[in-house]
Amino acid sequence: MTNIKDDVICYCSGTTKEQVRALMAQGINELDLISRETGACSGCGACDVTIKAILTESLNLPNHRT
Repeated sequence: MTNIKDDVICYCSGTTKEQVRALMAQGINELDLISRETGACSGCGACDVTIKAILTESLNLPNHRT
C-alpha cells in the first residue's frame, strides 16, 4: 500500500507524482507547463529536480531541457 505522503513531491503546493504523471499522459511534458498546472516549482523551488527526473525517466531522455 502506498502512502500519499510518500508520493508528494512538492510540499508547497501539495503536488504528487501521480498528478505529474497524469499531466504527462495528457501531453503536458514541460516543467513550466507542469508548474502552471500544479503550482509546483512556484514556491521554494526544491521540487524542480524531482519533476525533471520524472520527466527524464518517463520520456527516456538523457538530459531533459526546460
